[in-house]
Amino acid sequence: MRFEIEKQPWGTLVRLNGGMDALHLSVVDELDAILLLQDTGANVVLDFAHLTFIDSTGLGRLVNLVNNFRENNRKLFVAAPGESVLRVLRLARMDQVLSITESVESAISQI
Repeated sequence: MRFEIEKQPWGTLVRLNGGMDALHLSVVDELDAILLLQDTGANVVLDFAHLTFIDSTGLGRLVNLVNNFRENNRKLFVAAPGESVLRVLRLARMDQVLSITESVESAISQI
């Protein structure tokens, strides 16, 4: 998995590419650390348009992010997940605890 971070006036956009899984744990850990240590008021949009896979490790990290953001009154969005990733998110019922939007623009409009 690779990621790019873009600071924006409304918060941070993170573009993910590849798989969010146990094989890429060090990259996922790095991303978690960056997002959790940045400004506690910053909102984050995770652009999943090019995320090809997410496993239980990735889901676990996502749950940790959701919990941390809620505790700090921050907004976290998942934008533009592909069909297979969206299916996994729904099976894990992440769509009930996480704001999932069809596009980055849609997520930004809700901030």
